[in-house]
Amino acid sequence: MGTEEAKKHRNEMVTGLILFGLGIIFLLNSFDIVDIGESWPLILVVVGLSLIAGSLRRDAAGRSPQS
Repeated sequence: MGTEEAKKHRNEMVTGLILFGLGIIFLLNSFDIVDIGESWPLILVVVGLSLIAGSLRRDAAGRSPQS
């Protein structure tokens, strides 16, 4: 598997896991196990910030030190 294919696969996996996690949260909310009430936008903001931070870490790790 080439680097581009591996990166695409990883991105698809992360997207799938995020959607799965959000689905679980909303399912638990519908069964009154978890009450997200008015805080669901906060969940989306946290997920977005997590994705941005992960992307920045990958970019920083991918750069070679310049001498």
